[in-house]
Parts: sequence; C-alpha cells; structure tokens
Amino acid sequence: MRPQELQITADGVLSFSIRDDTNRPWWWYLDMHGEPLYLISNACGTCSAIFRRVHDQNLPLTPRQLSAQLEVGLTSVPQTIIDTVAVLLPKGRYHVNLLSATPSLVTRGNQPRGVSCDADYFWLCQLETTELTAEYEIALPLVPQAELNPDRIAFYQAKLTSGYAPTALALSLYDGRSPMGRYSQTALAHFLLDGHHKMLAASRLGRPISLLSFLRLEGIEDGLRSM
Repeated sequence: MRPQELQITADGVLSFSIRDDTNRPWWWYLDMHGEPLYLISNACGTCSAIFRRVHDQNLPLTPRQLSAQLEVGLTSVPQTIIDTVAVLLPKGRYHVNLLSATPSLVTRGNQPRGVSCDADYFWLCQLETTELTAEYEIALPLVPQAELNPDRIAFYQAKLTSGYAPTALALSLYDGRSPMGRYSQTALAHFLLDGHHKMLAASRLGRPISLLSFLRLEGIEDGLRSM
C-alpha cells in the first residue's frame, strides 16, 4: 500500500522530550505520560544511537477492539484504526504504512556489528553493512521479555503456521549518525505499541509478519530544532 499522510497537532500518551545533562539540552527520549520510556540518543550527530529502555513497567497501549483487529491481521488500514492510534502518538507529521518484516530476536551482548542498540532484547528486521556504512531496521519492545506469555506466543505460532499474518503496531522513526567520521549508521526503529508475542512467534519460526508503522517524518535533528 502507498503511505498515507497524517498530521498530529498535539502530543498523546506518547511524546518526545529533551532532558538536560550538565545544564544543557542533550538527551533525546521517548516519554509516556511525561515519564521517560526510551533513551534514544543525544544531540551529537557523531555519537551512536542508543535505544536504551529506561522504564520496566508492562505498558500495553492499544484498546481491546484494536488489538482484536490486529490479531486477525490487516490487508489495508481503515481510517478508524488511524484515528484510534493517532491519540496515542507524539505531535508531528507521519506516514502510515503497512509493512512486512521477518524479525530475528537479538539479546543484549549479541548485537550484530554495526547495530547500535542497548535494549535488553529487540528484533532485527534488516541489516546491510559495508566497510563504511550500516543500515538497519529494528523493532524495540515496551514490555520486558520475562513478562511475555508463553501461551500467547504459541497461539501466534499456530496462527502463522496456518497461514495467517497477524499485524504488529509501531511508532517508527529514522535516526542517522556518523559516529566515526566517514563511517555512518542509519536506523529505522519501530517502537512496538502492540505485537510483542506476534514478533517473538514470527522470529522463532523465521516467518514474516505485517507491521502497521506510524513513521514520524521529522528526524532526530528536526525534532531538536522544533522544540
């Protein structure tokens, strides 16, 4: 499907913020209800991305009716779903798109070369590297892995094996960095609002899953300038 344009004029449950370090704006966060949830990176374009979870609470965000539609799987994106998700998101311009991803589970300390991520666990969806570049796509959890329900994982494994393609939901953003001079990294990060069990089931089976992405068009540096 072609991306749909979406403009959100006020922050929802989620927002972006910049917090001070030694009395200067420096650290860039994804917040929930004003409390830091993920440390994304800092204002330095020559420093690596971070993506560090700073909150351990179980945080399901989507209404039950929306979760039921995502469980079945989407082939298009109705306006009712866009309107439901929009109230959760930070203000800004977005592309809404239905993507396909084949996730691989990665745990702390086992990150592939070129992937700058300090989350306890995450899913790697794509990685392309050269001697001077790394371009990757990751899905980042909002729920600790220990709190995921084995029965729900098995449920989605059965769904996927039967040919169903359930849909995960994410707030997405790009972060481009040049941490070592000529060397550069570009990350497409999906913060999962719904779909942790689906992603884990898909990664265990090596099967693709659909991902409803609300991609914030303003990047890290654009967001810094606008705040």
